[in-house]
Amino acid sequence: MSWRVQLANELYSFTAQVLDLCFELGILFSVENPFRLQLHCTNDHPHLPWGRLGDNSFATAAEVAYPPLLCRLMALSFTEQLVQLGATPASADLAGQHPATSLAARASVNVQPRGKSLKPLVSEYASIVALQGLASAMPPSGSKLSTAFAIPPDLKVSPPVSVLPPGSKCIRAFSSGGTGGASAVPDQVMQVHFLTPPFRVLSKGPLMQEICEERSYGIPWTPEQFVEKACHAKHPRELLQCIPQALKESIDHQVQSSQADLAKERTECMRKWVLRAKELREAGEDLPMNQRCRKILGSKSLKLFEEMLLESGYGDCQLARNIATGFELLGTMPSSGVMPKKTVVATVGIDQLREVAHLNQKATWASVAASGSTPDPNGVLSEIYKLTQEECAKGWMKGPFTLDDIPRDAALTPRFGVVQSSYDAKLGSVSKVRPIDNFTASLANLTNSGDETIMPQGVDMVVAAMIYRVRAMKRLGKDPDLRASLVSVCNTEARKRSLSEMITNIIQNGGATAREFESLRGRLIFAEGQIFGRGANLRMKVLSRACRKAGFVKVVDDLLEALLFLRDRVVLDEPRKVSASKRMCYHLYTDASLEGGVSGLGGILYNTSQLVVCWYAEQVGKDLLSSINVEDKEGFIYEMEVCAAVQGVCRLCCKLRSADIVLFCDNEAALAALISGKSDSSLVNAQLAELSHLEDANNLNLWFERVPSASNPADNPSRMVLDKLSASSRVRWSPEILT
Repeated sequence: MSWRVQLANELYSFTAQVLDLCFELGILFSVENPFRLQLHCTNDHPHLPWGRLGDNSFATAAEVAYPPLLCRLMALSFTEQLVQLGATPASADLAGQHPATSLAARASVNVQPRGKSLKPLVSEYASIVALQGLASAMPPSGSKLSTAFAIPPDLKVSPPVSVLPPGSKCIRAFSSGGTGGASAVPDQVMQVHFLTPPFRVLSKGPLMQEICEERSYGIPWTPEQFVEKACHAKHPRELLQCIPQALKESIDHQVQSSQADLAKERTECMRKWVLRAKELREAGEDLPMNQRCRKILGSKSLKLFEEMLLESGYGDCQLARNIATGFELLGTMPSSGVMPKKTVVATVGIDQLREVAHLNQKATWASVAASGSTPDPNGVLSEIYKLTQEECAKGWMKGPFTLDDIPRDAALTPRFGVVQSSYDAKLGSVSKVRPIDNFTASLANLTNSGDETIMPQGVDMVVAAMIYRVRAMKRLGKDPDLRASLVSVCNTEARKRSLSEMITNIIQNGGATAREFESLRGRLIFAEGQIFGRGANLRMKVLSRACRKAGFVKVVDDLLEALLFLRDRVVLDEPRKVSASKRMCYHLYTDASLEGGVSGLGGILYNTSQLVVCWYAEQVGKDLLSSINVEDKEGFIYEMEVCAAVQGVCRLCCKLRSADIVLFCDNEAALAALISGKSDSSLVNAQLAELSHLEDANNLNLWFERVPSASNPADNPSRMVLDKLSASSRVRWSPEILT
């Protein structure tokens, strides 16, 4: 055993020397096993057995995963050290966040993303208090304090406070020392530098005999503070900047300039570049191109294109030269420096693709050959073949080849067609077939890696840009000729007619196959993007369930209702309308309590001046609660939280029209159901349907946010504590309507 201790000491000594050098050079580092990673076991859980396993390996070697607590602390230490070195910390609220453009565009037109991709409107905690000292002096165990805790003088506190209020939550904690002797550990180990903040060097000497801890507590807002903070914050659609900066500057310039000045500027710009193109053509100047790219690019001047990019200040200075030499289909994609960052890692190596290419060629050849024997009522396959022949005639590709002509290590890519519709001023709605090369099927896409991604912009971005233009014109006193300041988006007549016929045929036939429902769902998802609504979202969930069934799916009950609703939405409903005007904004707080078999529901509606508009407080007795809880669930608080939120909108906001409402609730499950518009509970689904109807009927834009329980002003009315609320603004309703 002594030789093992000696070897370990040598390793620790060398490690300490390396870390000392890293510290001197300013290199960030982390070290595994400092002080034996000594965290005392609480003995409240079973341990895996010691000894050897069946394959004669040690049991401890099978535990390859790091403990979650260690992972969290390492991530925390690394993050906080970066902040100390000057990095910008992540924002705690929505105002300081810069989300992806697509998320911001959806939010700006009142479509709330699910999950936690967006920060909360108000940060969860009013402040963070750090405690450092002996574990015995720390607050009682548990993540949240039920009573106030007076901080003893022997604890270091930052920032200095004397009391932690009730509801304070321990958001991180770790031990910074431990018991045990140091006889088997050399003094050099005591010099290990930790990343844990504050950055420090542990002194030499014996280890501390009592555990020291560092804890951080989140201090909750009081209800009054939270309401004030929320009212001062802007609505999410006002906060998020979804329009790219270049487009924003272009709109601002066009709005601020006269039509004559714009025409003059554009004419001068066109004249400059037309003359420059002539100069380059006469001088014979252009970027060097390989013959294959030149055959496709023809007479296009990439030298002119490069000069235009440079003068415009476009970030990708190498774009023109990359086009001149062509882009590799396999391997690493070059970075542009302008696209959104996203790491993409190749899952197949180029050599691996070459090795299995001959097998993939046979499978692809057989698959494409089989498609030729299937019916082609729309003529898509014939059109794809025609377009491919045209590309060969232009020199864009070579062929045709037989399977034996193809090199053994070449990637054979199948091609399919997509029917796209567009609008022509003379011909109206026209359709064309677009050929798509399936590089995923040939494994080519799987060899790609890079650090960027392409972010296609949808209708949300178009609408958001139009709204920005309208508001910019209004700021300058210009009339945008939009009486109601509304931007309307609707489906084309051809798409509405096609979808209506498809749904009607399914209903008349009494059902369809799962594949037909999948096709309908795909087309409706795109069409629904033009009209949107929480009600349609619920019906799309019903349609999705039909897609997952096998065989012939009959149209009955909820599926029939969903199809009729979606057909009427697409064919008969009004276009999607998004207002460019400033709308009245209200904040609604709701809560539910469940104690002793009795539930309380409460809600308070505030305006942006922090004044109570109206409120409600109702009790659901034991008998009524039993009749509502048809599934006889023990924990029924989630369902009651949703009821409190939905009835808060229906009872307190029923007289509002064309308003923005931010609804705050303190139950995570209820919040998720409200945002997604779906639930496994029949009671919750019924409530969500009622909410959707009112939202559409009154043109209300709902946005859902979480409020910590300790900061929720609706907690009191949910528990029938009404002394601080005016009786004149109370709204009464009967909980019997929940049955």
